[in-house]
Amino acid sequence: MTEKNPTASLVSTGEEVLRGEIFDANNHHLANTLGEHGFDIQLMMTAGDRHEDLQFVMDTALQRADYLFMSGGLGPTEDDLTSTVAGELAGRDLIFDERSWEAIVALFHKYKLEPGDNNRKQAMLPKGAKVLANSNGTAPGFSLTFKRHGAQKTIV
Repeated sequence: MTEKNPTASLVSTGEEVLRGEIFDANNHHLANTLGEHGFDIQLMMTAGDRHEDLQFVMDTALQRADYLFMSGGLGPTEDDLTSTVAGELAGRDLIFDERSWEAIVALFHKYKLEPGDNNRKQAMLPKGAKVLANSNGTAPGFSLTFKRHGAQKTIV
């Protein structure tokens, strides 16, 4: 019996990416890297900043693959919806992660700045998510595993 390779879908989010104002280098790099590590890439899609569009694209991606790798949507503004939609698809509430908040505050303080109230949103993560530290920005990433479409799925 042969093992099948894990499958992955890649989704980027952001109006600037959707309109072509910014090239989606993240997903192209991810597709190459994941392919080198044995993943079969199923889909690569971009959604704007509208909740219903992101939910549709993320759910479609999860129907086709074991893993969904997200790029974007973790910022402090109202239209940064990746954590929210991931939580909804997994049936998980968002919870405030104190360690993530402390890392955000520390980064701001490093540059002698104070985080705004809107930055607290970046520490709101789906319950049960594994926090992934971010050395390139304020928002932490996360890995969330759950059942959907009759199978185990993971959003990263």
